[in-house]
Amino acid sequence: MKKKRDTRLTEKLIKIWNDEHIELLQIQLPDEKNNFSGVVKLFYFEKNNEIQTRCIKVSNMSTVEEALFNFLKKNDDHKFLRDYSIYAVYSNGEYKLLSNEDSLLLEQLSWVEDAIDGRFLVRGNILLNSHLQKTSSLTNHSPKSSKIDK
Repeated sequence: MKKKRDTRLTEKLIKIWNDEHIELLQIQLPDEKNNFSGVVKLFYFEKNNEIQTRCIKVSNMSTVEEALFNFLKKNDDHKFLRDYSIYAVYSNGEYKLLSNEDSLLLEQLSWVEDAIDGRFLVRGNILLNSHLQKTSSLTNHSPKSSKIDK
């Protein structure tokens, strides 16, 4: 019974997410094994300190480590996975470091459940505080105006 309830809750959260986001960022409804996938948008700072975005497709079973590997492979395969982390940054200025075992899609769905606005930020494992002031522009980014980078 709990699995059915979890599946229904997941479907409800996905429908809310999909209603609020452009088609590119929508999440597929779960299959019979409760597996689903979608595209997440990752924000990062270029060498010139400009904020850039990259979209990658992940499943609910994908870990942060796998997503980070694919992100780095897509951008610069000469970088080391151990040198980067993904943070969830919230509109109220708070942030949290995601563990390598976390799921980006499940984290994203928790934003719907908790009624908060969040973004994923890829950062090198250096002092984060000096760049967090710049993330205020991340939280002012409208979810309906997203574009995919080529």
